Amino acid sequence: MLDLTGASEKKDLQFDRVARPGSGTAVGSASAACTACHSHIADVYYDVNGHTFCEKCRVLALSAAETPSGMGPLIRAGLFGFGGAILGAIVYYGVLAVGLEIGIIAILCGYLVGYMVRKGARSRGGRRFQIVAVLLTYLSIAMAYSPLAIKGFAENAKKQSGITGTANSGGARTSAAHVGEQPEAVTKTELVVAVGMLFVLLFALPLIAAFGAMPFGLLSLAIMFFGMQQAWRMTAAPKFLITGPYRVGAGATSPSA
Repeated sequence: MLDLTGASEKKDLQFDRVARPGSGTAVGSASAACTACHSHIADVYYDVNGHTFCEKCRVLALSAAETPSGMGPLIRAGLFGFGGAILGAIVYYGVLAVGLEIGIIAILCGYLVGYMVRKGARSRGGRRFQIVAVLLTYLSIAMAYSPLAIKGFAENAKKQSGITGTANSGGARTSAAHVGEQPEAVTKTELVVAVGMLFVLLFALPLIAAFGAMPFGLLSLAIMFFGMQQAWRMTAAPKFLITGPYRVGAGATSPSA
């Protein structure tokens, strides 16, 4: 859905559906109006996905179909998409926290991410935005599982600590040589490795949850795929079928005909 000029409030143009040439507004009178900007067309018009366009709006439509270049639009779309990913993760986690496993929420995550990425790209799209949207959709699902995983690890560590403490309670005598000894400082390399492992674990959580619940996990994997497909489809570049130019008052007849 794209409004080229922002002046059209009554009718949004659907550029993701391709219509047959000549299926737009019939122009058989001595004048016509552009569907996008509503300006008067006195000479020639174009059929754009079944809509009557003037020359200026045709050029704008072609420009909107081009994928924006440079890092600026991509970073902006990524930031917007990350906001959508966080919102989707909150909703998904809320469902998981009450004991439900509704995988269809993954499709909602894909929709939220796709919508925000496209908004950040100013209603434009392309392959680079599609890749960002798919990755952020998966990240959104992974973030939804992360609080539960952290809670499980903490409970397991607490149990292990309790078992170790009980085993050492009978002979808890600290060597004088180790009294006041400071723990070794963590090096930068160890910190980077720890953070990297944390991110790998975060991204693996949806797959771990799915494969750990087989055969029902297959449905979760399928819905996860549909969620990423939703984001991919929403951030694709607009498609246009443009024919013309046609003479006003001559129907679908090109001036050169």
